[in-house]
Amino acid sequence: MTNVPDVPHFDEDDLMERLMGNRELAKRVARTFMDSMPLQLAALAGAIQSSDAQATRHAAHSIKGAAANVSGKAVQDVAAQLEKLGEAGKLEAASGLLRQLSDSLQTLEPKIRNFVSGIK
Repeated sequence: MTNVPDVPHFDEDDLMERLMGNRELAKRVARTFMDSMPLQLAALAGAIQSSDAQATRHAAHSIKGAAANVSGKAVQDVAAQLEKLGEAGKLEAASGLLRQLSDSLQTLEPKIRNFVSGIK
């Protein structure tokens, strides 16, 4: 398991640059991300619990892509690790990474909510 302490949880500048400064679009993307995460995290947890490597890979890939869309770097990195475990069919470490992913999402959530609300 690789820790990602030096990776920012949310890179607002990167998000705004990729969306060409369109703050309203960035807010919509961020809201969609936060609204979708509970279901995506539940799908990943279910896949890991049932030892379904392919479903784990797929769910982690979806979370990784969604996190990349909002510049949620730490979440993206942990999801990428989970995706690789699923791809390799080695889910032994997946539960620990799932906890790390959940913690990263809990850290990211207020940052995204503040961005959407216009709070710095």
